[in-house]
Amino acid sequence: MFAFGPSADTTPPAKGVAGPAPRGSPGGSRGYCFTSLMARGRDHLQLVTLVEVHVRPSAPVPESSSGDSLLGNALEHRNQIGGQTMSTSGVTRYLCAPVLLLMLGPMAEAATLQVNCGAKAGLITIGAALNVVKFAGASTVNVSGTCHENVVVQSLDRLTLNAEHGASINDPSGGNLSTVTIDDSRDVAINGFTINGGADGIDCQDGSVCRLNGNTVQGAVNGYGVGVFFSQLFLDGGTLLNNGTGLAAINGANAKATNVTIQNNSNGIEIRTQSFVNTTATISGNTAGGVYVHESGTLSCPGCQITGNSGIGLILRRDSSARLYSTYAVTGNTGGGILLSEESSAYFPAPTGTVTGNTGGMDVYCGASYTTAKNATINIGGGTTNCVEPSP
Repeated sequence: MFAFGPSADTTPPAKGVAGPAPRGSPGGSRGYCFTSLMARGRDHLQLVTLVEVHVRPSAPVPESSSGDSLLGNALEHRNQIGGQTMSTSGVTRYLCAPVLLLMLGPMAEAATLQVNCGAKAGLITIGAALNVVKFAGASTVNVSGTCHENVVVQSLDRLTLNAEHGASINDPSGGNLSTVTIDDSRDVAINGFTINGGADGIDCQDGSVCRLNGNTVQGAVNGYGVGVFFSQLFLDGGTLLNNGTGLAAINGANAKATNVTIQNNSNGIEIRTQSFVNTTATISGNTAGGVYVHESGTLSCPGCQITGNSGIGLILRRDSSARLYSTYAVTGNTGGGILLSEESSAYFPAPTGTVTGNTGGMDVYCGASYTTAKNATINIGGGTTNCVEPSP
């Protein structure tokens, strides 16, 4: 077990470095962990401190010369870590919470933290909270206020970020960095935020599993609202607008996008290089086109609505494919409905949707280079096409 207190030398060790065990402690069993970030008179950053865990120290926690506990006073919230009670304190001396979580091992199974961006004390950035929970298990960070930071979730699993009271995350880099990056992380959920600006709004990459629920992602004017690369995305609800491309799935990515509105971007959705998207999204009002699938990409559209876009509603190029079924609609697009080229294919399995009323071109157009559109002559609601049924 560990007790925390000053060593004979009252000068704190360097940040994040454990000090020596005091004389007389058998086997050096007392642990020391200090950080100068916690000194009185600085920013009073509040970290999770283990002041009421069910662990009995080998000696009482000593008092400082001023009578303040080295673990701090002014308890503010209680959280649970693996069933152990935790407290968040305005710490008045030195403490390294991440190392404490590491020492607890299996007991450090979960954490719930509160971030208030723009506050004067406590956890005031999402990044600070992520530093605290990186040694914990499943963790939840509840966020309020207007956050100005580029958030990086790096190698963290089972993390949930919840927006409270309309919380937002805003890019401070002038479009040089993505506003939120999820990298090498499994089962990360981001719920209810407004994400503004960035090179991209949210990137899900390097083998991550990302769950985005009810977010508004906007203003990544030269990039992707949401980009997924070599990863898996579950996107439900919310809006992607005023981005270069609303949603992009690239390089072997998989995405499921349900109940989301993708509008007023340059491009609505891009799918390329062996990537797959299944979507029921409403894709409308995008200035360069609705959905662009190329380089062996695949679109599954069980009721998606590709309507009212400038340019072509759906483009399939270079060995790409689409399956449109259920109550789908490709209507009112000003450059034509669906264009197939370069060995691409489309399949309309039943007469449950419609491809009609697209101006500036045919509703379904098959290019000359080995394209097929099965059932386009019978199952698109009477729209125009030059495609012929493929041979059995």
